Amino acid sequence: MKIWIPILLLLPCLHGLAQTQAQTQTQTQIQPTKKAIPFEDRWMIETGINLSLRDTVVGFHLLSDGLNIRYLLCKDVALRLGFNAFHHTHQQTFGSDSVASQVGDEIAYIDMFTISPGIQKYFGHWGRIRPYVGVSFPFGHSGERDAYHDFDGTSFKSGFTASYVNNDVFYGINLLSGVDWTLIKGLYVGFEAGLQWNWERYRDIVFESNDNGVIFKRVSPGARHFQMNLFNDPFLRIGYRL
Repeated sequence: MKIWIPILLLLPCLHGLAQTQAQTQTQTQIQPTKKAIPFEDRWMIETGINLSLRDTVVGFHLLSDGLNIRYLLCKDVALRLGFNAFHHTHQQTFGSDSVASQVGDEIAYIDMFTISPGIQKYFGHWGRIRPYVGVSFPFGHSGERDAYHDFDGTSFKSGFTASYVNNDVFYGINLLSGVDWTLIKGLYVGFEAGLQWNWERYRDIVFESNDNGVIFKRVSPGARHFQMNLFNDPFLRIGYRL
């Protein structure tokens, strides 16, 4: 990975620390040491708001991008840690065309977990606006499992059971830039975009069924996938300086 990227972003902190130490040794009585950032101003926590358009209905999705925490190492450099977790269970029932009491079902379980450490560098102030650039390293896992009972995927079928399992792991590198706009003290909104490289590894897809004692199993080989794309997700960030 590009290890030199976070090192370059840390250089302003290291340079500022070296200058402060030199000034303290040679000009202790001439120039006072700068005050450190108050502990309560070092932490920032934020989440994302996405705008969706479905069937001509516009809606906002809160917490769709999980949470992102930042910690200021110095005035211009911050460590960041984003994380997101998602679980969804969806059940559908399917009845027999001839007998109303004969009902089968399909239950889908979807899980996802992502963590994204990184670092960012601010570039001064323009009133309430603070632009920055940075890098992050997201990685995580996602999985889907379907279970069938008295349903063969198309219609009701008594005594039929089946399961479908599909998992993958992913990791990537994000080069990003953004801006924070302070609304009131402690509260800010922001926008972030960048370039993303993402690698995914799909594990073997396993399908198993039992049709009244007749066992069937199919394993589809996994695959690897790479993509590079521009991103601006979430649409808008909202955060609070603790």
